[in-house]
Amino acid sequence: MTTRERRRYIRVPGPLGGRIESKQIQAPIALRDLSEGGCFVNWSGDPPKAGERFDLVLESESDGRITVSAEAIYAHRGEGFGVLFTEVSDDTYAKLERLVAKLRRETRL
Repeated sequence: MTTRERRRYIRVPGPLGGRIESKQIQAPIALRDLSEGGCFVNWSGDPPKAGERFDLVLESESDGRITVSAEAIYAHRGEGFGVLFTEVSDDTYAKLERLVAKLRRETRL
């Protein structure tokens, strides 16, 4: 995946809270940034391997719990890893759009 493909969505800076849920990992996380298509997870331990899939859970004041299927796409050891959202339903995508739009408005203040 090229840098251009990774940046096709406008990212909102964090930190933002979330949670990873998979067979291997059940942990709270801090997101460095978020977009409708993915995010970057701050992570100091061994990151998931590229292609590893998991659920990422976000909390939204207006929409409650937003759970997206996700895949690790690259890692920066000691810093974290990039995530691509996969298999996102129309309803979940609409919730992500609302959350990102809200965060964009808040960061402009």
